[in-house]
Amino acid sequence: MPQAPGIRSKGAMPSRATAVRAGLLLLLAALTPAAAFSGQTPAREWTIDTTQSQLVIHVQPGGLLSPTLHPHHFQPEKWSGEIAWDPSRAKSAKVTVRVAADSLRDHQEKLSAKDTAKVEAQTRGPVILDAARYPEIVFEGHELEIAKTPNGGKGEFRGTLTGTLTLHGKTMAVGLAIQGLVSADRFQAGAAASFKQSDFGIKPYSTALGTISVKDEITVEISLVAVPADRKPATKGLPAKPDASPTPGGTSEPGQRR
Repeated sequence: MPQAPGIRSKGAMPSRATAVRAGLLLLLAALTPAAAFSGQTPAREWTIDTTQSQLVIHVQPGGLLSPTLHPHHFQPEKWSGEIAWDPSRAKSAKVTVRVAADSLRDHQEKLSAKDTAKVEAQTRGPVILDAARYPEIVFEGHELEIAKTPNGGKGEFRGTLTGTLTLHGKTMAVGLAIQGLVSADRFQAGAAASFKQSDFGIKPYSTALGTISVKDEITVEISLVAVPADRKPATKGLPAKPDASPTPGGTSEPGQRR
C-alpha cells in the first residue's frame, strides 16, 4: 500500500540528506585527534634556537703519548631540532636533534689552523664519520622518566630522556640525564651522555702503532634553548671558521702539541 507523504516505514532507507550528514559526522570523528575526546591538550611544539644553544662532542686522546696530546671539542655549524612538551604528560615528551655530519668543527684552541683542518677532514672522511655516505646524525628522544615536574607547567624539571641515536648508518638506544627550565615563551634544557664509537661501527682514530690515538668513549654535552614553534627563532648563523684545506704529509698528527 502506498505510504502517505512524510511517513517512512520501519525498514525504509534514510534520505540522501540524512546519509550525507551521517557521513560527515563519521569523517569528522576520524579526523579529530583522540586528545579532543579525552579532554587532553596537545603537546606544545618548540623549535630549538641553535644560535642560543650549544652542542659539543668531546673526544679524549689515548695511546702512549696521550699526556702530550690535546682533547678535541667538536661543534656543528649546521644543526636543528624540535621539542614536543606537555607538562601534564611529561613522560611522553619528544625531542629531535639533527646534525649535518660534515659541519662538525674542532674547537681545540691550542691546535694550529693546519692541524685543525687536518683533524676535521679526517673526522668527516671515510674512515671515521664517512659523512658522504651518512650525512646526518639524528637523536630522537621519545620518553622522559621525570624526577621533578615543573609546578603548574612552569619552572624547573629533571629526569632521564631515552631515545635512539643514528650515527654512521647505525641506530642505538641511548639515555641522557636532563634538567631544565620551562616558561611561557622559553624552554631551556641541558643534558649529557657518553657512548663508544665502536658501538656504531666507527674505529677510533689511531696512528704510529697506537702511540697516537683517541679513546673509544666520547661524551656529548648539549645545552638547548627553544622558542614556541609559531615564533620563528633567530636566523643568525654560527661564526664561520677559515676554510683551510688539509696539507698532505703534515709534520704533526691531529691533537699533537706543536
